[in-house]
Amino acid sequence: MKINVKRLLNGEITTQRFEYDFPITADGSGYTFPGDVHVCGEIKNAGGYIPLTATCKLTVEGVCARCLKPVSEDLEIEFRRTVAAKLEAEDEDDEYLLVTEDNIEIGEPIEDETVLSLPARLLCSEDCKGLCQKCGADLNLGKCSCPETEIDPRWAALKKLFDNK
Repeated sequence: MKINVKRLLNGEITTQRFEYDFPITADGSGYTFPGDVHVCGEIKNAGGYIPLTATCKLTVEGVCARCLKPVSEDLEIEFRRTVAAKLEAEDEDDEYLLVTEDNIEIGEPIEDETVLSLPARLLCSEDCKGLCQKCGADLNLGKCSCPETEIDPRWAALKKLFDNK
């Protein structure tokens, strides 16, 4: 997504708003996305300092990391960069959006930031108890019939001594 910032740089306007949608795949993340990412933001010229702020809204679907139930979560990701006409040698490129022929390219940086901001795992709820490690029962629905403690087989003979008393 290219945005023409010529009028902003010339001082004709002080604020330029933008809004667009883009599809996201994030292959390998284990998530699916039922819709596009909605991006809404603005660029301001504050006397030569030109900050760009944007909000990315998307829905991510996957499975709960504890109980494997399907989960859908709405995310809102903030994106902030500074627009620069040129960079000094010590400045890092990732912190700035460069103006090229009166345009800035925001599509790729926003998409990269969105993918990097995806959660490492989804949970159906913060207090999800998950699945029993032995029988696979959903512990959110109640306790399973598995014993609470398991005896280490190396100590099983010692337990028999105590059971006889």
